[in-house]
Amino acid sequence: DTSNVIPQKLLDPLTYEYNLRIQRELPGAFVLAVEYVGNRSEHEYATTEFNPQINNQTAAGQARIFPTRGRMIREDNTADSNYNSAQFELQHKTRAGLTFRGVYTYSKLLDDGSEIFTSTGANLSTYSEMQYPNSRRREYAPSAFDHRHRIVFSAVYQPPVWHAGEGYHWAGHVVNGFTFSGISTFQSGQPINPEIGFD
Repeated sequence: DTSNVIPQKLLDPLTYEYNLRIQRELPGAFVLAVEYVGNRSEHEYATTEFNPQINNQTAAGQARIFPTRGRMIREDNTADSNYNSAQFELQHKTRAGLTFRGVYTYSKLLDDGSEIFTSTGANLSTYSEMQYPNSRRREYAPSAFDHRHRIVFSAVYQPPVWHAGEGYHWAGHVVNGFTFSGISTFQSGQPINPEIGFD
């Protein structure tokens, strides 16, 4: 038996975003940019379990803080998050038809409720809900979506135009006008919670 409660007056989520970018042109048609990007979000979606199982009892035991009731879940927007990153970008301007760009990001994302949107197998993580009477501040840690390192490379190449001779204009229409591009992304893994039974 599960009871779900939703407050009548939910607050709208609020996000502050800020950044600072410095760019410098280098010899050889290179451009280097260094940027700080951050944001803070308040009143994000969260859930609280007011009647969790206690003493690591299994489902068969059903020992809860209020033993005569089942699960009591409150859905509100009491979660917060904080993101900070340093981004380094190197770009090469078009030369002989080739342009490439590389970006490295070192970042850290902290929150106290992201795991409600993640899963472990077919079930939500047992850590996705703050459990009464614990403070939500105890849940403030690296987000389930935190990727500390991220590198992205992209390149665009436009071959030179082939000026076909007389009688071969049709070939010029076939081979000209193509552009080749590619993007590669590498990033570190996200945090995980080792779980045994129930918390």
